[in-house]
Amino acid sequence: MRLNYLSDFVQGWGDEAANVFLQMELENAVMQSALGSYVNNGNIETARQILIGMDKVSAGEKIPADNPKDLKTIFAELITGSDNNDILQFMRAEDKQAIFKLATAHYLGRGLTTYDEDEFVDSIQAAMGANGDKGGIRLVNNEPVLLPQDYNVEMAENVLSNLANFHLRYMTITSGGDPAGNTIDRGLILDINKNPDYVLKYYGGTEYFIYDNARKKAVSYPRTDQPGSRPDYLEKVVIDLNLLKTNFPAIVSERDDPNEDNDAPDFSGMMK
Repeated sequence: MRLNYLSDFVQGWGDEAANVFLQMELENAVMQSALGSYVNNGNIETARQILIGMDKVSAGEKIPADNPKDLKTIFAELITGSDNNDILQFMRAEDKQAIFKLATAHYLGRGLTTYDEDEFVDSIQAAMGANGDKGGIRLVNNEPVLLPQDYNVEMAENVLSNLANFHLRYMTITSGGDPAGNTIDRGLILDINKNPDYVLKYYGGTEYFIYDNARKKAVSYPRTDQPGSRPDYLEKVVIDLNLLKTNFPAIVSERDDPNEDNDAPDFSGMMK
């Protein structure tokens, strides 16, 4: 019954569920919201195990580790990218803390009675939404990134391979940016399509910005239309993976020859 309630609540409130729980002064608001999200994404067993574990934590049970700091070290290592930066740097601190607590509850909820580092990593992944080959932290173009719960590595890499300027125009129009939609150089788009140096960096929710690992910088739009701005003012190229998959389903499938003019939609109605 508790999971059904949380599932319905999160489905109704969406991304605002955790904030609503906080306003209701519900204990472990972020964790409760996450449980509803797991159920809604088909991770029912994960939600069930975490719920059991949360009750065990409330009863005073702990993971039997020789040094509790080891658990936080394992968590920190898992969320460290190739540049030694936190891959969840744009996630709220309370959300990261909630993931750690969810992982601890998941571990206990599985009935494990001894400490095993690999099992704890599995629990961290489960807390981050991993289900089969989807969600959780995965290597996309050999760079760790937290994926949405309905994305696997191949789908994420296909987004980079298929990305075109009409996708970017759609992203900037729907986000309330330039009503004409922003674009980047055609040559840069093709480089992103074909060069595995470009990776996805988690930006919050299901939003990601594109990062050039070779040059160690984010891919940006050239913006010269900002009042009082410098001519070299730049803004990150941010994409919403779930929004792209919903509106452009083919973007997550493998294509032999990405072409930005192929099946480009007409956004004129959105520009009014």
